[in-house]
Amino acid sequence: REMKDRGVVVTNSSSVYANACVEHFMAFLFAQSRQLLPNLASSCANGSEEWFSLRESAVPLAGQQLLILGYGTIAERMIECLKPFGLKMSAMRRNPRGDEPVAMVTSDSMEETLAGADHVVNILPDNDDSHHFVNEALLARMKKGAAFYNIGRGRTVDQAALSAALNSGHVGAAWLDVTDPEPLPEDHDLRLAANCYISPHTAGGHRAESETLVRHFLENLERYQRNKPLLNQII
Repeated sequence: REMKDRGVVVTNSSSVYANACVEHFMAFLFAQSRQLLPNLASSCANGSEEWFSLRESAVPLAGQQLLILGYGTIAERMIECLKPFGLKMSAMRRNPRGDEPVAMVTSDSMEETLAGADHVVNILPDNDDSHHFVNEALLARMKKGAAFYNIGRGRTVDQAALSAALNSGHVGAAWLDVTDPEPLPEDHDLRLAANCYISPHTAGGHRAESETLVRHFLENLERYQRNKPLLNQII
C-alpha cells in the first residue's frame, strides 16, 4: 500500500511463465482425461476385455466442467488455450471485474460450481489468505471422483487432507507440480497416495527461460521509457 501511495510502479514476470505453466497443466489434464498412464502401462491385445475397458475409461473433455482457483495471467492463458476443447469453464476470483471470458465466482459463492466441477485447478499465490485454502472442507465439497491439480503454491493446500481424500476415493486423482516442502520426502503420504502424480516444480520451466526473462524486461523498459502501458503491472 505504501508503494502505491508513493506512486511507485511495480511489475512482475508472470507472462514469461504463463505458456509453460499452461502447457504443463494441459499435459496433466490430457493424461487424466485420456487415462494415459494406465494405457502406457498396458500391453493388452486389441479386442480384449482390458482393451475395451481402457477405451471406455477415456472421457472426452467436451462438456466437462473445470473450475480455476485464482485468476490472473496464467488463468487467462489457460482459458484461451482450452476454449477449443469444449470445456465448461469457470474461475474463482476475490473481486470479479465483470469482463472475464468465463463465469466467475468468489470464495463465498462457489459452492455449486465446486460441487459440479470434474476438474479443479489451483493457481492461487502464497499469502496469508490462501494458506491451506484447499482444505478438508473444500475437498469434501468437490464432486466425487473429480481431479485436482496444483500449479500454484504448495502451502495453499492442506496436504494431509488431500492425501485422505485421495485414499478414500472422494478425489479421483491429484496432479501436483508444487508441494510443501519441495521436494517431499520419499515416505510422504502424498507420494504413497492413490492416483497422486507429482512433478518437481517444473511447470514454468522452458528452454531459454533466462532469455525470455531478459526479453520481457527489455520490452518493459522500452515501454516505460516511451510512457506506454507496462506488461504485468501489479502496482
